[in-house]
Parts: sequence; structure tokens; C-alpha cells
Amino acid sequence: MSTHLSAPPTLVLVVDDEVEVGHVLTKALAMAGFEAHTVTCAEDALTFVTTRMPEVVITDYNMPGMKGDVLQAQLRALDPNLMVIMMTAESDTQLAINMLRDGIADYVLKPFSVRDVIARVIKAAAQRAVLLEREELRRANQEHQAHLEEKVAAQSLQLAQAYRASLLALNRALEVKDESTRNHSERVSNVATEIARIISGDDKAFVAEISEAALLHDIGKIGVRESVLQKQGPLTIEEFREVQQHPLIGEQILRPIWNHDAKLKIVRNHHERWDGMGYPDRLAGEDISLGARIVAVADTWDALTSQRPYRRAQDALHALELLREGRGTQWDPDVIEVALEVLGRGSFGQRAA
Repeated sequence: MSTHLSAPPTLVLVVDDEVEVGHVLTKALAMAGFEAHTVTCAEDALTFVTTRMPEVVITDYNMPGMKGDVLQAQLRALDPNLMVIMMTAESDTQLAINMLRDGIADYVLKPFSVRDVIARVIKAAAQRAVLLEREELRRANQEHQAHLEEKVAAQSLQLAQAYRASLLALNRALEVKDESTRNHSERVSNVATEIARIISGDDKAFVAEISEAALLHDIGKIGVRESVLQKQGPLTIEEFREVQQHPLIGEQILRPIWNHDAKLKIVRNHHERWDGMGYPDRLAGEDISLGARIVAVADTWDALTSQRPYRRAQDALHALELLREGRGTQWDPDVIEVALEVLGRGSFGQRAA
């Protein structure tokens, strides 16, 4: 046997200093299926709502002490969806307009018809139900929208992570083909990360930015012919122009997963020079992002201390001297100062020839 639980009756509070009015209305409301209570002043009404909040309030306007308009404002501050029906013996059109503008649900003139008041209470209760349902739908829609946004964000992150993992794998595959550049990006990232940590005062966000960008700074070499990358002798002008495209190609490859301009600038501008003679944009000085200036030094250090098809690896002391000589022309003097300190410790020694 199934049981059906019906909704509890609508709670109505009548506030009127005339005891007989309260008695008549509560009796009629009860007969109409409402749960009705009555109090004789606004202060008692405020006490009543501390234990139970009615859904509809019928209140007289002109009562001793607090008037009905003040009472309704205080009650609706507690429950904005409370339906208030104002009763008054004053036939004042402007007063009625003001009350409706203040948010009351209805306005009844005394003497009133009990049947008319009941009809207005039924209408007010129905209006409240619609408001509550609308509010619930709005809240459910907001929750659903938030859930969708979280889901989209999570999927976007997963796609970005998968794309990044693919690029890292592709970058490693590119380096593996050439013994001279194997693990080049990891070494550049390690050196650049340590320089960035010191320069930034261990700003974790900045350091992470440098570390990530340095790992993929040469990804654009995917677009450069292998015969050019592994050429034993000097490059022709055309071949060098092809190599100069790799920062731009790298930026294009990484833009779908990096909406962070700072990291893209590192990839694009890690071959710029402090004196403006670098590529691809011929930027100079502090027009080059700090991240790109740091990666430029780390990249050069690894290139100098690694065996390349066109030359032997430099020993650490000679490589450090070359960095000193390029301070203020090829590289940022401040970055070089930190780099010399970091690299002079021997923690990032050159790769064995």
C-alpha cells in the first residue's frame, strides 16, 4: 500500500490591532484550508517570525506603534519572497501606489469582503509558489552551468596536457635523431630554471614559466629540414634563413596550448640579442622578455659545451669566458652575472665530448 504525503497548508499570519478582524480572518482562512494565526501588533508579528516564517502576511496599515509599511519592510528583509497583503481604511490612491511599489503583493480596503480577502490570499500563495519555483530553476540552471563549465575546463586541461605530452615526445624524438642535441632541451631547462629562480627571488610562477618554455624552446626545428640541422659544415644563407624560422614555427605550434603570452615570447625570442642583432624580430635590450633573455644564455651555454657536427665541445672555462665577452652585446649583463655564478659552481658541467 503506497502512501501519498501532501504538502503542508500555507501558513498565513494576520496582524491587526482589532481583535475581531483577526478572529474573523483566521477562522475563514482555516475553513479555506490555510493554517492561520493572528497577532495584534507589529512587534508581536516580529516575535512570531523568529520561530516560524509565514508564507503570506495580512497586516493592517494604521496600527499603534509600528505601522504596517515598516513591518512589511522588515519582514520582507527576512524573506524576499514573502507575500504581504496590506489592509487599510484609508482610501488613498497614492498610498496604494507607494505600497505596491515597495513590493507588497496586494492592497485591501476596509471594510472588506472575507471572500475577497480569501481570493487574494490564494492568489498571493500562488504567486509565491511561482517565485520559489523560478528561483529554484535559476539556482539549478546556475549549478548546471557551473558543472558544464567545470567539465569543459577539465576536458580542455586534459587535451592541453595530452597535446603537451605529444609535443615533448616529438621534441625528444627530434633530439634523439641527432647525437649532438640529445637531451639538449632538458639541460637548457635545468640551467634556465636555476637562473630564473635566483633572478626572481624564487617566484614559483615565473620559474615554472621558464622551465616549461625552455623545455620546448626548439620545438620549431620540426619544421627545419634534417639535412640542414645535421649539416657538418657552415650553413648557406638560404639554410640559415630556414633555421631562423624555427622560433616562429615553435610559437605557432605552441599557441593552441599556451594562452600565456610570456611563454610564447620566450619561444619566439630566445635568439634575440641584447644589441638588437638577433632574430626573428631584432628586438634589443629590455624589449626582449626577461624569460627569453634567460633561455638565450642557457641555450648558448649548452650549445657551447656540447659536441656539434660543425665543431667540438668547448671546455667549461672557455665557455664561461665566451659568455663574459658577450655581456652587454649578445646577452643581458644582469642575466650573465647570475649565469656565471650558477655555471661557475660546476653543477651544470659540459657534456662529455
